[in-house]
Amino acid sequence: MPKAPESLAGLSLEWAGVHHSRDGDFGEISTHTVTYETETTDYVTAFGKFVGQGTYEYTKLDDQIGVVIYKPDLYRGVLA
Repeated sequence: MPKAPESLAGLSLEWAGVHHSRDGDFGEISTHTVTYETETTDYVTAFGKFVGQGTYEYTKLDDQIGVVIYKPDLYRGVLA
């Protein structure tokens, strides 16, 4: 069974599905990569293009589950 990391900082994770955030959903990007630069900042790429950046909160709930809340500062979308 996978284990939830202590921190996301320094990781780049590929996600499949709608990118959800505290301020709304971004339905036009499905598979995307979130790169967690620090303990609080990230950026998103999709189809090899930069599409957004912002901050996030990560909480590890137990050995297997962690929750991430995204707070976008900039969203360019895939057509930019």
